[in-house]
Amino acid sequence: MDNKISSESGVPSIAEQVRLRLRADIYSMVLKPGQPIIEAEIARRFKISRTPVREAIKGLEAEGLIVSYPGRGSQVSEISMRDQLEALEVRELLEPYMARKAAANFTDSIGVQIQELLHELEAGPDQPSEMADRIDFDFKIHDLIWRACGNDVMHSIMLSMYYRVKRTYPLLKRYKITKDEHRLILESIQNQDEEQAEALMREHVRGLRLEFVRIF
Repeated sequence: MDNKISSESGVPSIAEQVRLRLRADIYSMVLKPGQPIIEAEIARRFKISRTPVREAIKGLEAEGLIVSYPGRGSQVSEISMRDQLEALEVRELLEPYMARKAAANFTDSIGVQIQELLHELEAGPDQPSEMADRIDFDFKIHDLIWRACGNDVMHSIMLSMYYRVKRTYPLLKRYKITKDEHRLILESIQNQDEEQAEALMREHVRGLRLEFVRIF
């Protein structure tokens, strides 16, 4: 990966650039679960001081991608199979209902956002080139549905569950299936078809859970 870090105006801060680079490495498994994160090595890699590296690490800790231990340093967080399955179980129970509510709460504003996402889906490749970008796009789709549901408590729960499971996304390799499922879910919400939105979301999340069980 290109190690060049820019300090020009109009671009993200140095700490943010480092955070995004490390985040991409974690999602693509270049940095594996349990691997130590050495500030000095990262600073040398990007030819920067250790201060922005520390800031980047704190940002990744907030995402649950890195854990730090007093006196022992930092490492890429482990992937807990139990956490993954429990989070997917919660999603399978709540998210279909939230998709139904999103269809019931449909507005012109939601419609504009759905059209933008559908356009991105149509224009995007079936196979991702940058895993971090693909995960971020997946999040945009689900987050729109959670927000459209209109329940802030459920939205908060879904954010927590999503952060638990998103690192396994590259392992499932359901890119084309997920792309088609997302399109159908968004179209059902756009058509204000509450039953179909609920059923399609249930099928989508259940498919993720079953694939996870099959692999692990």
